Amino acid sequence: MKIIAILFCTFSLVFSSVAAAMPIKIFYVSQDRSSNGDMFYVYQVECSDGRQPTISSWEDDKKWCLGTSNSQCESTRLKAASAVCKQA
Repeated sequence: MKIIAILFCTFSLVFSSVAAAMPIKIFYVSQDRSSNGDMFYVYQVECSDGRQPTISSWEDDKKWCLGTSNSQCESTRLKAASAVCKQA
């Protein structure tokens, strides 16, 4: 029985270190304007690995982008938050 418990703990540790980080919370931080004058909103994402990267909302929440530029974007806030947490 001890061997099974040890194997399970080892597998759990290995799996948790290999699994990609996931978003836990998303917080509104601020609003800003781009150099073109476009309004966007900045959010901080709390990832399961402890990192706190940012995402931004553009075009009345139609585009959710990684960081504060509108170059790498997703269609929803959750997709953007998941993508930014998966980045190394």
